[in-house]
Formats: sequence, C-alpha cells, structure tokens
Amino acid sequence: MNLCLDRIKTRTTFWVSNCLNSVVGANLKQLDAEFFRRVLFLLLWVTVIPVYGQSLTWLGMLGGSQSQAYDVSSDGSVVVGEFVNSNGETRAFRWENGVMQDLGTLTGTHYSGARAVSRDGAVVVGWSYANNEQSHAFRWENGVMQDIGTLGGENSEALDVTANGSTVVGRSKNASGEWRAFSWSGGMIDLGAVNGWEDESEARGITADGSVVVGWAKDSNGRKMGFANIQFLNTPVGYVSAAEKVSDAGSIIVGAAYIFVGYYEYHAIRWYNGVWEDLGTLGGNAWAWDVSADGSRIVGSAYDANGQQSAFLWENGVMSDLNVIYDSLLSWNSRLWTANAISPDGRFIVGAGKRTSATNMEAFILDTQGITGIERSQSIPKVIQLYQNYPNPFNPKTNIQYLLSSNQNVVLSVYDLNGREIKNLVNESQPAGTYTVQWDGTNNAGQQVSSGVYLYRLEAGNTIAVRKMLLVR
Repeated sequence: MNLCLDRIKTRTTFWVSNCLNSVVGANLKQLDAEFFRRVLFLLLWVTVIPVYGQSLTWLGMLGGSQSQAYDVSSDGSVVVGEFVNSNGETRAFRWENGVMQDLGTLTGTHYSGARAVSRDGAVVVGWSYANNEQSHAFRWENGVMQDIGTLGGENSEALDVTANGSTVVGRSKNASGEWRAFSWSGGMIDLGAVNGWEDESEARGITADGSVVVGWAKDSNGRKMGFANIQFLNTPVGYVSAAEKVSDAGSIIVGAAYIFVGYYEYHAIRWYNGVWEDLGTLGGNAWAWDVSADGSRIVGSAYDANGQQSAFLWENGVMSDLNVIYDSLLSWNSRLWTANAISPDGRFIVGAGKRTSATNMEAFILDTQGITGIERSQSIPKVIQLYQNYPNPFNPKTNIQYLLSSNQNVVLSVYDLNGREIKNLVNESQPAGTYTVQWDGTNNAGQQVSSGVYLYRLEAGNTIAVRKMLLVR
C-alpha cells in the first residue's frame, strides 16, 4: 500500500493507473472508503494529462485599460494587435519576446490598430487616423509607419498581408463612398466586381504567396457572401456568409455563415475545395477567424447556450472550448474569449480574454504544445484526456468532456468525497473521439444532490483520470 502511494506521488499517470489496478483489479469502488479518499485526494494534484511545454502568456495593456491580439508570427515571438491607452485612445501594438511596443500613428494623430503581421514578424499592417481624423491603411516596417492610401475615398483599413510582407489586402472607400476590397503591392488596386456587385466588399485574407484573396461582398440582393478571387463561394440558398482566412494552398477557407437551424444563428464554416461545410458551434453563435497553413487547425470564437463566450479550436472534426482543453493553464475566474489567429504550424494561438487580476479584456498568446504539429502526432503518447467540467461552479447542470485516442471500454461516474458513487454517466465501449456528457446534479435514483465538491472519474482500458467540480445550489 505505501509503495503504491509513493508511486502516486511521482505525479505520473502510468504509476497511478498501475497502482490502482494492482490493488483493486481496475475496480476502484472495491477500495475501503479511507484508502479511496486518500487516493482521490492525491489524484486531484496528479498531472493526469501530460503537458508538453504548454504555456499561456498575458501580454499586458501598456498601462491602459484593455488589449486584443490579432495575429502572430511563425515562431510565436511577435504578436500584433490593439490596446487602449491611459487616455482612452486605441493604439496599434507590436509585442516581441515579452515587450509590448506602441507603434504610434500616422501624422501624430491619436488612434491606430494592427491587424496582421508577416511571418518573420518584421512587417505589420493595420489602420491609423491620418489627417482630418480619417482612418488610412498602414504598412509598418523598421520603425516606420507608411500610409498606403485609399481608393479615392476618405478611409481605408489593411486586414492581412502575405508571408513576406510585400502584398497587403483590406478595404477602402472609393470616390463614391463605397467600401471596396483592395490589394496593395506598392499601389492600391480595386479588386473589381464579383458577378457584377456594385457596392460593398472587403478583402479579409490572403494566401502566403498572394495567389488567393478571400473576403465578402454584397450580392444582387444586398446579402453579404463569401468570395475567393472575385468569385462567390458556394453557400446554401438563403444564407449569408463571410470568408475570413485561407490556408497556404488556397484549398481551405474559413469564416462564418448566418444559417437556419429552427432559428437563425452564426455558425463557423469552412470551404474545402469549394465545398461548404458547417463546423458547428458550442451551443450558440460561432465564427471562425483563422486557419493553420495546412488547414488542419481552425480557431475562432463561440458562445454556449448560456451566452458564455469562449475561444475555440477545431481539429479532426471536433470543435473544442480552449478553456476546457487548457484549463490547467488558467487561473480562477480567468477566461479565453476569442482566438483571433493561429501560427502557420498550428502551435501558437493569440486572441483576447480575461485574467483573474483584471476585469477588462487582455491580449494573450497560447503555446498549445511546445512542439510542431508533425512532432505532436509522433510524440504524444496514446492516453485518454479528461478535461475540466464547464461551467464550474455550476447549477443545475454541467458538461464533462473527454477524449479517447482509441476504442476503449469507458466508465464515467460521479462520486462524493466519501468515495460513494453518486451517478454513473457512461458504461459502454466507445470508438476514438471527443465526447461531452452532461450531469444534471442528480444521483442514480434521479434525486437532486446537495451543494458541495464532487469527483468525476473516467476509466478507459487501463487508464484512470479523476477531476473535481463544485455544485452550488
């Protein structure tokens, strides 16, 4: 018994599973209550899910009230976005290796914002007030902010840039006061008409080599529709859509569509080789903001059925709440609200959220693995992953999410602190995948249980994982 406890204290899941199996033959409920309580207590601080250099860094606000990150360089060393300074002015920032820099504005005005960065982090694009308090698109390099002009109107905004920083896309007002999609490579060009559109359009994303530009334009009925290279993308009749970003090869485009599911709401979507696909939601509206270079990882923002906003990661057909996947990196009451961009290799995610010590929005960078996508698939051992329930604390219901890397016999149950089973939620064989199970705060007899701390335990094959949750009535 003591040997098993010593091994548990090594914080290694392998020893936890084998110790428990050696004592109880993989049946934890046969333990006496005292030993069960001791084991469960230790399991609460055992690292059940291996962590490979994962980290969450809050970027700060430069003494202001809030900040938001919009893009990240290939190696994660440079992040760009906007912050609100102590005078209440929105300003563009460039964060490099822990230091946030105010990029200033055009002609000494007060407002600016950075929206994209080249892959080496050297070129930043965005918008800034220029003369007469009109916003103009800018390109920043080597400390110099360049006004790249307009299409003849008062305003413009740069929204994306190629890998080497040579081509910029965005939107600009023309001489008629209409917002139009533009491309700039030393001079601003109106991207033309999609099936003869006559008014608004916007270029939101561009491939690394500049060969494909995506965005949205109004059709003949005045509805916003996603486009790629001046051609409307396939979208179901009656829906509206917007294309945000595109993979390096141009074959995968992500964005959102306003669709009917008994009622209308926004869903994150992708076009894969021109075919429209609904990526779903977390229970409410959802919008995909960016995609990795190979198209395998998509990030964005979504709401659950209760209106709680969360940053999400979509991968292998599953949309997951980043607050659930990386709960071990979050402090009490902190939350990742939106994931605005992902690095080309899918490793770094940037956006905005709330950290415990702050009440306002703050930019963050999340290092999801500490290794690249290829290394990740080859190096991560085949284990189950049991995520923190959400919401937590909760009343009256909560969701429990877990991942299986292979087909397993699965038992998921809720226990009280005395080791008594309160509710069995799953007892069946399940194939590999991500699962979400809801507990409504009742026991096996269907009766409501009282407020307090409860444990939920997942057993899959020879692996066991346990977490705690708080029910507050």
